[in-house]
Amino acid sequence: MAASEDLLALARREIGTKEQPAGSNRVKYNTEYYGWEVSGRAYPWCCVFLWWLFRMCGASALFYGGARTASCGTLMDYARRNGLLVTKDYRPGDLVFFRAAWSPWIASHVGIYAGNGQFIHSPNSRSVVSYADLYSDYYTNHYYSARRICGN
Repeated sequence: MAASEDLLALARREIGTKEQPAGSNRVKYNTEYYGWEVSGRAYPWCCVFLWWLFRMCGASALFYGGARTASCGTLMDYARRNGLLVTKDYRPGDLVFFRAAWSPWIASHVGIYAGNGQFIHSPNSRSVVSYADLYSDYYTNHYYSARRICGN
């Protein structure tokens, strides 16, 4: 449980972090992940933001078995293979995955559940770390699954 609390505390401190300029995907999380400043459509950062959180909290092993991925689909497949997916009774710290609008079979977005129906993420549309309502029409319609981070 300490890992989840640490992850959420850091995620809350990152609320408001923006890419510069907007729409560029140029943000500190990508710079840390790739090792240099990147920008452009090839570098979405929702998954990289979570990788950064786990790394900064000393919990890299809980993210992707200690490895790195910038792919929401790869991260979700890892969770599926390791029996970590959950469909209800979300706990703070669980990762929540969303489908691509163009495919019901591909996870294209991920955030971290903060409790009370809220999650923290870096949405592409606003390019800023923020809270979102898991039960809003948009996220309900695009919800894919969730992944437990700590405990059963």
